Amino acid sequence: MKNRKGFTLIELIAVIVILGVIVLIATTSIGPLITRARKGALGEEGLHMIEAAKFAYQTEEIEDSGKVKGSSSKCYSLSYLNNNNYFDKGEKEGYTGSVLIEYDEETESYSYKFWLSNGTYVFNNVGEEVYEAELGKDGKTASENCGGQEDYEKDPTLPDPEPEPEPEPEEELLDVCSSPGVIKHDKTIDVNGDGEYEDAGDGGCRYSGNNPNNFICFGPGSENYNNGTSTTCPDKNLYRIIGYVPVQLPPNGTKENRIKVIKSEYVTRDDLGMEYADDTLTFYSKYKILKRVKADEKIDGFSWDDYKKNEWEKSTLYQALNTNSNSFLNNLENWANKIETVKWNAGWCYDSKKTPQEMYDEERYKETGAETQVSAKIGLMYPSDYGYASSKENWTSNLWNRYSTDKNRENNWLFNAVDEWTILTNSSRRAFNVDCFGDVDAHFSGTVRDPYGVRPVFYLKSSVTIKAGDEIDGSDSKPFKVS
Repeated sequence: MKNRKGFTLIELIAVIVILGVIVLIATTSIGPLITRARKGALGEEGLHMIEAAKFAYQTEEIEDSGKVKGSSSKCYSLSYLNNNNYFDKGEKEGYTGSVLIEYDEETESYSYKFWLSNGTYVFNNVGEEVYEAELGKDGKTASENCGGQEDYEKDPTLPDPEPEPEPEPEEELLDVCSSPGVIKHDKTIDVNGDGEYEDAGDGGCRYSGNNPNNFICFGPGSENYNNGTSTTCPDKNLYRIIGYVPVQLPPNGTKENRIKVIKSEYVTRDDLGMEYADDTLTFYSKYKILKRVKADEKIDGFSWDDYKKNEWEKSTLYQALNTNSNSFLNNLENWANKIETVKWNAGWCYDSKKTPQEMYDEERYKETGAETQVSAKIGLMYPSDYGYASSKENWTSNLWNRYSTDKNRENNWLFNAVDEWTILTNSSRRAFNVDCFGDVDAHFSGTVRDPYGVRPVFYLKSSVTIKAGDEIDGSDSKPFKVS
């Protein structure tokens, strides 16, 4: 029988220790090599991605003549190269990265850099010539826009950034009586140094002079005109502020100040719901250059009444403005509820050989002038409105024969070189009007059947606000905003 001898315990432990040392040496030496190989493989992917970007650039940016079109430098994201079939690696594995191609016009040469990550290692801003000297760093993502190079064309695959919202124009509530071009009615006025002249004295104010910025837009859509969504303002529905003046309110005649407004353009037969106008008017040729409205050369003219009555409430013109089913008021739609119902002083006065204040006194008080009051929303301007719209040096002139000078025409923003009705009537079956030369007339004008231009007037409710701001300055192109 043969003698069989095995390893002793000491020998076995020695063998295990020797093997452990060998494994440790191998791991220490081979591990970095494996890591370096993995990073090198990712770098090679970066070179392949550059080649794909070169092909995309050649296809998209180089003309047949060999010239570069578009921007001379361009960034391609990995997702763009994948989605457009220029490169088919890394998409499923969740790689991120991009390639920057730069073209030097002076040397007519190209250079290439890439950003690439496989979720473990990352290369950032590495050129193809030097990538072997670079080792990927630890990093889970790489830039999709070439490191945010703002000078290069935006990657077309990246979603458009959300546009910054346009800042809302600064708005403020308009204080009419603090506006340029306004004269306050709360003190004496020195007229050209010739002495003091007491103005209307009612605590209100009015726009006066050549062409003040007193436009507002009153109509559907005006609340949106300054952000471009309106279909009406400022091209349509323009009005102008006469001023902030007292008016009597029904039922008991309480006096309160309200903003008074006049339509900037003359009404047409469509505005009044009438199939016809009584005549067609034109601006008086000598002074049409002064017209301050956007109306056509020809204007529809309307008479007060077919039966020669100068009683405002019975006139067809009053009905067309206020009460007909298709009246001017009804055509204002939802804006009609912003208009105050007021007591209009509709007649009678004796003549127009008076200053604006003298006429204003007759219009306001029964004992000296107006004998008829009509409660309604829509009216016409008073002769005194026209007088006070002139520059203040004219306020001592009578309305009949001093307002027709060239200077006075030019300095009165309500003058438009068209025969135009006012609301006040004369006791001799006539009504006052502003003629095309600039006078306020009654005695020598036509009867109430004569067709003249019409601009509706109304007062805004106290709850209505008017806004101004950088983009709404009261000019006809940027009218004040009603809300």
